[in-house]
Amino acid sequence: ASTVDLLIQGEFGWDPEEFHYALQQWAGEMGPNWYKYLLTVPWIPVIHFFGLNDTGALFAIEWWLSFPEEGAGGKCNKEFWSKWFPRRVKHNTVVWFL
Repeated sequence: ASTVDLLIQGEFGWDPEEFHYALQQWAGEMGPNWYKYLLTVPWIPVIHFFGLNDTGALFAIEWWLSFPEEGAGGKCNKEFWSKWFPRRVKHNTVVWFL
């Protein structure tokens, strides 16, 4: 699964909430499956706490590790060391001192 906004932006094309959706689909209709909701509903805050959503922490880590995209032939992006690495160092320095 993927979200439209990610596909339009040309990013990864997967939806980090797939686990959340799997829990909902497994639980099914509320009436006959009420007991399944006792197993799945308590996990929803945990899922969101760890960031299994489009703006969560796990998604941010995935983005951090995958951006910028590789260059041709799987090589390092040409701008990584000159542009992105210094920006990441500055950003992390500010965050650590806050």
